[in-house]
Amino acid sequence: MPSTNHTTPSCSTLVAADALNEVVAVLKRHLPLTTAGRSWTQDDIYRILVDASVRASTVESACNELESAPDARTVFFWIKPVESQDLRQLENKLNQMLADRLPPRLNYRPRQVAIDFTLIPYHGKPAQEEEEIRHSRAKSGTTHFHCYATAYIIYKNKRVTVALTMVRADDETLTVLQRLLSRLKGLSIRCKRLYLDRGFYSVQVIRFLQTCSFVTVMPVIRRGKRMKALLKVNQSYRTEYTMTTPKHGSVTFPVWVVCRYLQGRRGKRGIERLGYVVIGDLPWNPRQIRDGYRRRFGIESSYRLMNQVRARTSSREPGRRFLYVAIALLIINLWTYFKWRYLRVGKRVHHRLLSLSKLTRLLNRSVEDIYGLPSSICLQL
Repeated sequence: MPSTNHTTPSCSTLVAADALNEVVAVLKRHLPLTTAGRSWTQDDIYRILVDASVRASTVESACNELESAPDARTVFFWIKPVESQDLRQLENKLNQMLADRLPPRLNYRPRQVAIDFTLIPYHGKPAQEEEEIRHSRAKSGTTHFHCYATAYIIYKNKRVTVALTMVRADDETLTVLQRLLSRLKGLSIRCKRLYLDRGFYSVQVIRFLQTCSFVTVMPVIRRGKRMKALLKVNQSYRTEYTMTTPKHGSVTFPVWVVCRYLQGRRGKRGIERLGYVVIGDLPWNPRQIRDGYRRRFGIESSYRLMNQVRARTSSREPGRRFLYVAIALLIINLWTYFKWRYLRVGKRVHHRLLSLSKLTRLLNRSVEDIYGLPSSICLQL
């Protein structure tokens, strides 16, 4: 795991130019570009990518709005070797990049981890293979998506994405889970409790998790008469359930059924019944299981934030789209790092001083200061 033993500076001031240089430095370290002897440097190329990200716009738009920046064709020419390499090789580099500025002590003791999928709508044909695209429920006018999975650390005010993988249509859920857990192991991050979405609810995954040393919590899927009967109760309880599939056989696991009165919450009344698979020794009562699982929704927030600072593209290249997702997640991680690094007094972090929108404005302003904005528009006849 990269060293994170940074001391608190005597003057806690985050300058816009320093924030931009920090992001660019991490990108250059893990994704070096060969621009020696050319008009533009690595810094120029990555500043444009960062600017496109914080604008949530295209590289073409970012270049056109700056007066002395490189044009979009130049940017794409120099990042071509990065986005064109083998996707698993690119994935390794992007994961190293995400781990470059982690807050300290994440590997000091076992942590709570959330793992989930995120789907980014895609309109068009695959670049090379059909397996690049996964199909799911219609969203944003399409059933075609580029899919990614991430591992997210839940630790007080140090919530960061520590692992990222691209998910192909032919990737099994268990394979994706094992890939991300292997990333955590490589960072010496031990898992205390793992929170999973119902997308991981399968015989293979549950059988694998029963061999792991950490506790896993995930919701059940309400299908089949037996499961629906287990959830048709008015009092919380613990039971055993056996899931059987023709292909992978059967597995038996504990299920906690949690009941609570809605009392007008979300405009509803009556009893809400939730079922959770709990694998491992977890001495919690039903309410604690429900409240503990709610921490998983931080990873959903990370996806919403990622989409706010993700560059857009109409390119079919999966490598370019993967790169844009990783840069967005890096900016979110550095947002957490900046708050810990510059806005911490003792154990208290002053989060309100640096919102994500403020950080994006700082980065955007710093790029504009370097390349300038046009002061006039001239139509040549």
